[in-house]
Amino acid sequence: MEKFVPQEISQNYLGKISSIVEYYKLKIKEGFGDLSESDFQKVLDYEFDSFSKNIDFLETFDPKNELDRIRNIPKNERKDFIEKYKVKLRQQRIGLAKCRRFIERSIEFNNEIPRDDLDSIFTKFKDKFGFCGNQEEIIKSLLDNFYLQRQIVIEAREKWSDNLELIRNLTQVDFNKSDLKSLDVSVGPMSIDIKTNGFNCGRIYEHAEEPSVKFKYGGFAAQSSHEVPIYYTVIKNDLLFRMLYDAPGVVTHEHEHEKNKLFEHIFFKKISEQEEQGLWVEYEEEEDIELKKIKLENYIIPQIEYALNRAKDEITAFLTERSPLVLQSDLANFFFKDGYGGAYDYLQFLRDFEPKKDDELYQNTLRELFENKYKKIISNAVESFRLFRKKRKMDSQELIALLTDKSLAEWPKTINRLLEE
Repeated sequence: MEKFVPQEISQNYLGKISSIVEYYKLKIKEGFGDLSESDFQKVLDYEFDSFSKNIDFLETFDPKNELDRIRNIPKNERKDFIEKYKVKLRQQRIGLAKCRRFIERSIEFNNEIPRDDLDSIFTKFKDKFGFCGNQEEIIKSLLDNFYLQRQIVIEAREKWSDNLELIRNLTQVDFNKSDLKSLDVSVGPMSIDIKTNGFNCGRIYEHAEEPSVKFKYGGFAAQSSHEVPIYYTVIKNDLLFRMLYDAPGVVTHEHEHEKNKLFEHIFFKKISEQEEQGLWVEYEEEEDIELKKIKLENYIIPQIEYALNRAKDEITAFLTERSPLVLQSDLANFFFKDGYGGAYDYLQFLRDFEPKKDDELYQNTLRELFENKYKKIISNAVESFRLFRKKRKMDSQELIALLTDKSLAEWPKTINRLLEE
């Protein structure tokens, strides 16, 4: 495969996307796994230019150091400094999330992407959003972990070149040669990927050590019991299943997205846990009540953003099968029953954290963010989807493909731009 160089290709040979319409056409193709390498780069360039055109930090912005500086400002003079801090922090947080997603998408598009190319993506974001040393370490660690895990997978494939031997060693299931006709094996970005029938899915699942990711269209991800674990995915691939759901190619490509969720689950979640611990310690140790609330928000907001990503998975799954109007009627039961909580209550662990159940600052801040961020974002996203489907004739799958790489918070703006065309 020709070397994939993010910036040089688009700037020197391909030019830019000329209109929002061209961009959305390419996004739909990307959603269905039908995008060329050159068009994929056009999409990334267009997205980067669009969301960063009015942002330029000019210098490194370290949130922790900035709060330490604000601490030395008299309380009656802090307001403007705190507002500017919150704006920069929000912009930088968006930039860091986008950077992670660009890296993930680039790996998904080309599993063999060289390290230098991913480093160049990070550098591009770092220069624009003023990432500090700690954030640089986080991304570098993420990339180190990816290439380490990919090497482990490649070495496992080389060690057990026979499919039967490989599957037995990964799953501890005693398959025999007659089972091979229903077992298809390939190497993913950082996992061995197994496609098989529902019966074999069940056999492997029973032996799997704490399956980590369950897939929307049938299957799961897990890891081997070796001292250095090898990750693998198992995808249900029954003929009847494909006939019922693969219309046309939707499930096939959805499986590709699902397999790559393993990347996010393992590495992005681990990185988030490192950040989370540091943010919690900063909040706990802060004595200035005004700064303590800010540090508590800094801790809670990433938790809400992670919860919104999980909610997005449920929402998009729902919207592929039912109307947005039906989903709207069930939003409360799903995500915020009685104004707080629901069947998919991804924030309950924060609310019910025993040491803070009677902490007024903690509980009030959490409820405020739940109402003004979590609940509002989910409601507005589903309403924008409903409005678009009412005004325009576009298949739900196509619209979801357009929104695949957009957070729920970005849905209304993206859909409004679509409606303006």
